[in-house]
This record gives sequence, C-alpha cells and structure tokens, in this order.
Amino acid sequence: MSFVLLHPIGADKAFWDPVVAELAGTPTVALDLPGHGAAPVAAAPGIAAYSAGVIAHLEAAGRPAVVVGMSLGGLVAQHIGAVRPDLV
Repeated sequence: MSFVLLHPIGADKAFWDPVVAELAGTPTVALDLPGHGAAPVAAAPGIAAYSAGVIAHLEAAGRPAVVVGMSLGGLVAQHIGAVRPDLV
C-alpha cells in the first residue's frame, strides 16, 4: 500500500511533513497542487486541472494508492475517485 497526500489551499506538500515522518517505511508522497509550492499554475481553472498532475503521478506509479486530501486536496481526491477509481 502507498499513500499520496494532497494539501489544503494556500499550503504546499510540506503541510504533510509530520504525517510523512509517521509513515516512514511506507511508500508515501506528498504532492504540490498547481499554483502551490514548486508546482506551476494550472493551465485551466477547475478541479479537473488540479487533478491532472496527480492522475499522471498515479498512472506512472502503475498501481492504485490511498489518496488523502484536506480541503482543496480533498476535492481533488474525490474527483480522482469519481473519474479514475482504478487509481485509488
């Protein structure tokens, strides 16, 4: 099992540092959503645009993951579950 962590609006992947530390030894990645941290602004508005990079990450991993999100990250996680349930 692996985890993908998605931060709330106005934060970046560092939001999840304490959780990543607790999950040491478990494959875990916290991602920056578009316009946050090191991620460029999304080319288009909307949750689908915010989800695209996360979907690409999940596809590249080649296996489903537990996707955890708070606030904006939660909306992205729900969207991915709705449109690509095979990835979560």
